[in-house]
Amino acid sequence: MYHYISAPPDLGDRLRVDLSVLPGNFDAQMRWLAENNYHTITLTDLYTHLAIGAPLPENPIILTFDDGYVDHYENALPILQKYGFTGVFFVLAGPADVASPRYLTWEMIAEMSAAGQDMQVHGRAHVDLRRRPGEFLFFQIVGARQAIEAHTGRPAPFFSYPAGQYDANVLRFLSERDFWMAVTTKYGRDHSLGSALELSRIRIRGGDSLQKFVSKVTSGR
Repeated sequence: MYHYISAPPDLGDRLRVDLSVLPGNFDAQMRWLAENNYHTITLTDLYTHLAIGAPLPENPIILTFDDGYVDHYENALPILQKYGFTGVFFVLAGPADVASPRYLTWEMIAEMSAAGQDMQVHGRAHVDLRRRPGEFLFFQIVGARQAIEAHTGRPAPFFSYPAGQYDANVLRFLSERDFWMAVTTKYGRDHSLGSALELSRIRIRGGDSLQKFVSKVTSGR
């Protein structure tokens, strides 16, 4: 799980620093994966493997990116392409609608999708979805999904909970609208169809050394 792939503008902002992986460090991480025979897969690959036993490559790994920041286009995309990797990008439709300079525009999203990256749903805005009525969830989740599918021409049946916040109502909503899987911010690496809407991930932090990255990838710690 990645967020920013860029240098934080304010070193005093602890959260921003923690969420920011420097492009050089990200490149070193991708190089290590490539040199050690890791292969990126998508959530579709994982789902079909779990559902019908579709084969996966050796050392499969899913690279997820939350929030749809513009540095995903500027910094993450060329590095992924350098190593022939695919990322799963959970984007926000609201900032794309107004071409916010901090976030991916629809043009960038479409270009990344056409280049083979997987563009999926993070919502219309980065808001807490707990204790919300159905109309609100429809606008935030289904509306964003429809917009992403319209701009990419590809299905978007996967969701990432903004800030990892959700409740039983959100789980039921996703299930009733044919979302195949959803990812959380819970730490872990074991996945099954029984937890398809509550998949855990391994967070990569801005302060992680390459050694720490390798430890997280190989052992989950």
